Amino acid sequence: MCLTYPHIGNVGANHDDEESPRPYIEALIVREFSALASNWRSSESAQQYLERHGVPVIWDIDTRALVRHLRVAGAMRGMVATDGTPAEKLIAEAKALPTMAGQELASRVSVAKKYAWTGGSIELVEPIAVAAKSTAGSAGSVRKSLAGTVAKRANGEGRPRHHVVAYDFGI
Repeated sequence: MCLTYPHIGNVGANHDDEESPRPYIEALIVREFSALASNWRSSESAQQYLERHGVPVIWDIDTRALVRHLRVAGAMRGMVATDGTPAEKLIAEAKALPTMAGQELASRVSVAKKYAWTGGSIELVEPIAVAAKSTAGSAGSVRKSLAGTVAKRANGEGRPRHHVVAYDFGI
């Protein structure tokens, strides 16, 4: 997977947000890859998450130029290695890979049967309430009001306005 956004990984990874048992990419190619996770909900850095799943990452690549090339040349077989494998060997391995033409890939990343989400939503009440106590002025009032609204919904007071259904076509 090649991402063209210049800075990737600064949010980190959060186990509560995992949508599949593993990432379904073979490698990640980015311009800049952050070693730090700055999101308050992250449980590990993006690099730790990808290493845990055996996904190699390369960065300092001009990803926009790469994508422009792929738009002109079309989908290509490729290899990413981070272990010093000689280029000639990687080229031979890439040539031995099947082409993308005609491959049915959706079944590899989709669930086999339907499921219901029973995990609820993330709990924002306490962090918002703490922020409200430590913030002066109108912003603190807004946070306190929002915390009260979230708490009422969490306690069953107030009905949700919408019923959300997500069809998992690889999400």
